[in-house]
Amino acid sequence: MIVRIKYCGGCNARYDRTAFVKRLRTRFPSIRFTFEDTALPDFALVVCGCPVKCAAYESVRGRVGRFVSSSEDDFSPVCAEIERVLSNSPDDERETAGA
Repeated sequence: MIVRIKYCGGCNARYDRTAFVKRLRTRFPSIRFTFEDTALPDFALVVCGCPVKCAAYESVRGRVGRFVSSSEDDFSPVCAEIERVLSNSPDDERETAGA
């Protein structure tokens, strides 16, 4: 599985967005996280630094979904959404996701 990460500009960040993504990478080591915008990923995560969510993210899409986070409180819901996507993936896709 491939998850595209898109950060906001960080003009009013109220939490450590980089640490948020590092925690996701630790929790889901078999997922390939990328910042590239070259192909349609399976899932997209827009990491905004505050509740305003002013980043331009309308064009950031994932094949099976997108989540826009705006606080550390979104960590559990993001994990739940990724787990939902993983549970609906074919077994062979899950096994090769980290390759």
